[in-house]
This record gives sequence, structure tokens and C-alpha cells, in this order.
Amino acid sequence: MISVFALIGCIASTIATFNLWGYRTIQHKGFFAVFANVSEIFKWCFSLIKYFLICAVASIAIGIAVTLIVRYLVQPICNVVINFLNEHQKPSKADRMKIEQHETELKDWQEWYDKTYEVEYRRYQTYKSKKEAAEKAWKQKDNEVRSSRLSWIASQEAAERRQRQKNAAIKRVWEQEQEDLLKEWRKDASHQR
Repeated sequence: MISVFALIGCIASTIATFNLWGYRTIQHKGFFAVFANVSEIFKWCFSLIKYFLICAVASIAIGIAVTLIVRYLVQPICNVVINFLNEHQKPSKADRMKIEQHETELKDWQEWYDKTYEVEYRRYQTYKSKKEAAEKAWKQKDNEVRSSRLSWIASQEAAERRQRQKNAAIKRVWEQEQEDLLKEWRKDASHQR
């Protein structure tokens, strides 16, 4: 990431320095040059390369200098400050006693919570098993009621079917008797003539 920033800085400084002090033609200077012939183009390119190399060397030198300053001057100072703060921020004896007391209270509370949770969890499991047993018994009873109702409906339908068959048989017998009587009556009527 640092090399990317160094490259971007090098390119930006090349553009700036080349526009300020780079190759000049009669009309324009830097990147906005207007060339009269091919030799001016080569001079312009060589000038651009020269300024790029100068900026690259300057960027590397500045990067090395900043790295050395940070590593050998700023970092030891920061380490000394951090060590000083760490040594002088140790808690006092009263603070350590308070911390130990809070830790003991927290430990006691955690034990109480664990015991309470265990008891409540057992209660919940008991309630859950009772509820499941009650639901199972209710479903079984409901299934029994449904099956008895369905069997009653089936028996009623069977009784109605038997009654219809019986009524149909009685009707057929009655119709047959009526037909027989009608035949007899016609026979008697034809004999009397």
C-alpha cells in the first residue's frame, strides 16, 4: 500500500515539476507543448523521463528518511510513553480490593444464576412434559370421539340404506300385487262380456 502511495506521489510530483520547469517550446511549456518538428518531441520525451527519474529518486529518498525517522525516533518515544503509562496506571491496593470484591460478587451472582436457571429449566421441562402428555391424551380422546361419531354416522347411513331397500322391496311387492289385481280384473271383465 505504501508503494502505491509512493508511486502516486511520484507521478503527481512529476506532473507538477514537469509543468513548472519542464521542456519549453516557443508557444507552450510542459504537457501543453505544441511541437514544431520531430526533434522537439524527442526533447520533450527525454525531459519528461528526466523529471520522472528525479521525482522517483526524491520519493525514494523521502520515503527512506520518513521510515528511518519513524523507526528510530518516533517509535522508541511512543514505546517509552506506552511503558510509562502502563507502569503508572496499575491499580492501587484499594482499587485491587474493590476489583476482587466485585469479582467475588460477580462469581456469587453467577453461581446463584446458574442454580436458579437449573431449577427453572427443570420446572420448564416438567411443565413441557405435562403439557405434551395432556395434548397427547386430548388428541387420543378427540380421535376416539371422532371415530365413534364416524361409526355412528356409518351405522345411521347403513340403517337408512336398509330402510330404503326395504321400502323399495315393499313398493315392488305392492306394485306387483296391483298389477296382478289389474290383470285379474281385466280377465274377469273380459269373461263377463
